[in-house]
Amino acid sequence: KPCVLKPENYTASGGGVSTILRQWKNAADKIVNAMQLIEKEETLPFHAQEEEDDVGNSLRQTAETVSNQNRVLVCGAKNVGKSTFLRYIINRTLSAPKPIILTKQTSEVAILDLDSGQPELSPPGMLTLTVLKRPLLSAPPMNMVVGGCNIHNDDERFHHEAAYFFGDVTSKSDPDTFIQMGSQLMQQYEKLNAEKETPIPLIVNTDGWVKGFGYEILSAIIGAINPGHVVQILGNTKAKSFDMSSHVLLPSECIGSNGKGMQQRHVHVIQSYDGGTFAEYDDGNKSRRMSENSGYAESATGTLLATASDHRTHRLCAYFVGGYEKMTSLHSRIDSEIEPVSFHKGKGLIDANSIIGWTLASMLPYAVPFQSVRLFAPSGLLDSTFEMGCTWNVAGHLASNDVLDSLNGA
Repeated sequence: KPCVLKPENYTASGGGVSTILRQWKNAADKIVNAMQLIEKEETLPFHAQEEEDDVGNSLRQTAETVSNQNRVLVCGAKNVGKSTFLRYIINRTLSAPKPIILTKQTSEVAILDLDSGQPELSPPGMLTLTVLKRPLLSAPPMNMVVGGCNIHNDDERFHHEAAYFFGDVTSKSDPDTFIQMGSQLMQQYEKLNAEKETPIPLIVNTDGWVKGFGYEILSAIIGAINPGHVVQILGNTKAKSFDMSSHVLLPSECIGSNGKGMQQRHVHVIQSYDGGTFAEYDDGNKSRRMSENSGYAESATGTLLATASDHRTHRLCAYFVGGYEKMTSLHSRIDSEIEPVSFHKGKGLIDANSIIGWTLASMLPYAVPFQSVRLFAPSGLLDSTFEMGCTWNVAGHLASNDVLDSLNGA
């Protein structure tokens, strides 16, 4: 029987309570404790550093040794619970007690979202870096940054520190560009961290492609980010299992960037959160699972649920009409058509009266000045043309007219 925690005590995401595995809490405890050690070391006052005792010495040595321990990467195959664990570790990090010297400072956590298929804070197709100061207590469509910021149920807005439009829901379409964009976002995080008195914890979300070349992409991302903790969520089938032991780094195997000591990496292997885990023990609150043959999501009772494509459509529509709350408040212009826009867990987005279509058709198109755009041409696409070949990370208004004409045509 799986060891679970009561839902009323450990809520990970919105839309009702979530059951959290005991393994998940134990892994989160270890990660948060390691982050707190770094915060304590970074915030020791000068006089305390001069008069530090054995405890202070131990703290300093620990921080020098594990200075990458505030970076966490979550990985796993599709439908094993990555999104649920991501929200759980984000909320645990934000709510963790801070050192006394930092009690007046606002808790922050940076989210590097590299899941272009089902991102947490943006529409599909984007890779983003966002700093949060409040927990995520709603479903992803409600958390999205829309129109430059997010104001859902909160007076304090948050926005993307940096964002790239990758343009696909999987890294398969252009692995090189995907890795380069991830590395660029990591550099933005390091610049942001350099401006802070204390390091901002970083939590990295990844996609579900963990086999074959997908594993190589994941390894490249780990190399660029250098996380101190990798949370590997293993599924109950061979297709959802993979080996991450090669990414464990002992203190003697990785030199720290500060030159003072060494860094290390822990791999936390935890059980997946799918329907098979709770089919016998979860009374009434069944998790979703995947049908082995059809590929469609099902509840534990066999009822078909909305697919990943349905959820992507939901997010994209919410994004382009101006946000989730605005989408749910839309109504038909015909008085007799009273059925609003809704999302059904089994049927997906329901818009019987084409309200979203009419709304989008009546909106002015987005107009973005080229000086606000940076171009990242896929590798090999323009290499044969000298004038158009060097378009990686180039400001839009500095590109050739041929490139600008092509973008306008698209």
